Amino acid sequence: MVEFNQNTNFQIEQDLLNCGLTAESINSIRDTTVITRNGSQHVVPGTQNYLDQSREETNSTIETATQNSNLAIRLSEQQQMFARHKQYSDNRITTLERNLSSTMEQLKELHNAIATIKSNQQAQQRVVTNSSPQEEIQPQATTQQKAPENKSIDRNGISPVDVKVESIFYCGER
Repeated sequence: MVEFNQNTNFQIEQDLLNCGLTAESINSIRDTTVITRNGSQHVVPGTQNYLDQSREETNSTIETATQNSNLAIRLSEQQQMFARHKQYSDNRITTLERNLSSTMEQLKELHNAIATIKSNQQAQQRVVTNSSPQEEIQPQATTQQKAPENKSIDRNGISPVDVKVESIFYCGER
């Protein structure tokens, strides 16, 4: 293939020499390049090769592709970081929910225990208040048996000492 290009180049040089061009002209043509500028092609010396917009476009396309790949890499890294953060946060929230539910159950149990303790205390206070008047009444009853009272109890003015079964039920003799 290299031989074909060399043969073609040699043939082109021979044709240019036959057309009347000098070797210097052929060398200057060899030193030129074709560039694309503003949508059209121009022949310029090789030293002005930097003016080629198609190269700039390819360079800018390469740079854009590089920037896009860098952005894609950064985006994928950020997505991975967000996924890890989300998983960590979900784990923490799940743990908090579990702890909160167990704490709520413990609070309910404590509330029930406190309610039971209060009702037991109230029952004990009732027993104490109910038992203390009975204890007071029993000693008074024993004192009544020992010493009869002279005070009238009922509205007829009859004291308990005056009341007898015989007076209530008449049996004939009196």
